Amino acid sequence: MASDTTNPSPPRRIMIYDSMRTRSHLFFRYLSTSPKFHAAYHPFIMATFLGEERWALSAKVSPVRRKEIETDMVPFLGTDTIASLTRSLRKNIATAEAKNLTLLSNEHIFNIIRPEILFQLHRNASLIPTEENWTLLPSDLYPTFTPLFLIRHPIPKIDSTYRSVVTDMTIRASDEDYEILCSYGPMRHLFDHYRSQGVEPIVVDGDDIVFRTEEVKGVLAAKLGVKEEGLRETWEEWPEEDRHENPLMKMFLSTIYASRGIERPERRDEWNLEETVRMWEGKYGGEEVGRLRKLVEVNIPHWEYLSGFKV
Repeated sequence: MASDTTNPSPPRRIMIYDSMRTRSHLFFRYLSTSPKFHAAYHPFIMATFLGEERWALSAKVSPVRRKEIETDMVPFLGTDTIASLTRSLRKNIATAEAKNLTLLSNEHIFNIIRPEILFQLHRNASLIPTEENWTLLPSDLYPTFTPLFLIRHPIPKIDSTYRSVVTDMTIRASDEDYEILCSYGPMRHLFDHYRSQGVEPIVVDGDDIVFRTEEVKGVLAAKLGVKEEGLRETWEEWPEEDRHENPLMKMFLSTIYASRGIERPERRDEWNLEETVRMWEGKYGGEEVGRLRKLVEVNIPHWEYLSGFKV
């Protein structure tokens, strides 16, 4: 575990590379309580996940999932493009700088790595891209962001992700886009890519924000150049007028919109795969259980590796 709490100078901008079910919304709300930050929430999601340029169009999926991606999702898509959202990001940066604030932004890893690189890393990780900038951040902005990677143990991440999509969508564990939603592979490779460029990213475990809040707060505050007392564990509900108009985004964000602070469920210090598999067998059965198990087994080494650097 990384123990260094120093940062030579406050970051100009911060990009949190997170993923589904890593407590990403909670983490962002928590950091956003600091008055030193200007928040830019999910700057690319409406193009790369819910837009015409959505990366899932290139995924290898079942015929029923293909129909859902190409046809059934169309009524829920926005009109934003990567180019238009990049312009919006630049405006957010200008606003932050005008107020002498640090821009704080976040995006799911699969929505910010360039799609061709995302699929290359997922399908053949031995073919490491040679480009300096793997992300959708413009090349002039990419080096100005301090990278922060948010992780969580693969068992609760994969289980929660599956539960969140299986009821209302046709996506299944055998679909490539589901594999990518659950994968820490691209995240680990981007982490290593930053380090090869002489950048030491910050790594945080989402569960530590819930169960090691005070301990993590001190390290984070030092690294991010903010005061500890500026980070609060409680906040107001998200104002109705600021909530997303897109119905899918409203659904995805409903819990955090209603949140008033960090809530602490019963803590689990260990996750048992065999126990989880038995639970999956009772709920889902069939081949899905084997696929979910394999996804956990594939991602455990990536999570363990990244955990070695966490605050």
